[in-house]
Amino acid sequence: MVDICLLHPSDSRADAHDIVCLLQKLHNVKFLKLNPEVIRILCLHVELISHQSSPFANLKSLKIHPGYYVPLPHEEQTQPKVTMCTEVKNYFLDGSPGATIYQNGFT
Repeated sequence: MVDICLLHPSDSRADAHDIVCLLQKLHNVKFLKLNPEVIRILCLHVELISHQSSPFANLKSLKIHPGYYVPLPHEEQTQPKVTMCTEVKNYFLDGSPGATIYQNGFT
């Protein structure tokens, strides 16, 4: 199982590129857990993954969980809702069509 959490993310293309490079190295992962910020940054920079095939041939479960979410002072205290764009969903699931996505405990 791999758990990736961004505590102080930026919207920069360079940071998104670093995330994609890390994900490419996780091609054997079966259980992947991400916080919502990872999904948000990937959706902002879909051009980085739009021409790549999914590296996740063994993925069984993708969990989006805000576990470490700490709102900034100007943000509401509620957990952010994750909206996964189609390109990002395909990036994670095309290599493992039987994988399940869980968001805060729900499929």
